[in-house]
Amino acid sequence: MSFEQSETDRAMACMLMAGTIEAVQYKPPRVRVRSGDWVSSFLPWFSVAAGGVRHWRPPTVGEQAMVFSVSGQPEQGIVLAGLWTDQFPANDDRENITAMDWQDGARMEYDHEAHKLKMLLPPEGHAMLTIGGTTLEMKAGGVTLTNGTVKVVGGDVIADGVSLKQHKHTEQGDFAETSSAH
Repeated sequence: MSFEQSETDRAMACMLMAGTIEAVQYKPPRVRVRSGDWVSSFLPWFSVAAGGVRHWRPPTVGEQAMVFSVSGQPEQGIVLAGLWTDQFPANDDRENITAMDWQDGARMEYDHEAHKLKMLLPPEGHAMLTIGGTTLEMKAGGVTLTNGTVKVVGGDVIADGVSLKQHKHTEQGDFAETSSAH
């Protein structure tokens, strides 16, 4: 076999290499991949989106990945991570579910048949939604609204089983009568 033929064979073998994530670098986003005894230099990984819309999800050490090297030179490759393995199996098996799970037990799941979004957080977790200067924060044991107003339209507010609409103070009589007198 000639040198040119062996170099062509080597380049073709390196165009697509399976391996596992060996190390993760966050700034700039790069990973090392192990394939057998070979370990890559730090290479960029694919993202779901990396333009005007961006998605950040660093690969995990041990996660299965593929190195794509169009030139056949793996040191110039790019990495696609996110292949299911026994170590990291699929997190659902239902056709109508899109789900994301995190290491601490948090999960976000959307059922597009039932039109239901479900978010689960561990007991020590909390969720925050901020729009402008208004923040809604939820954690085990309570909900806090900062710089905002709660408006109930066509419903009732019930706290400890007491209805705001039905609640009366004996010294005030009917709330509607008291409030209309002012």
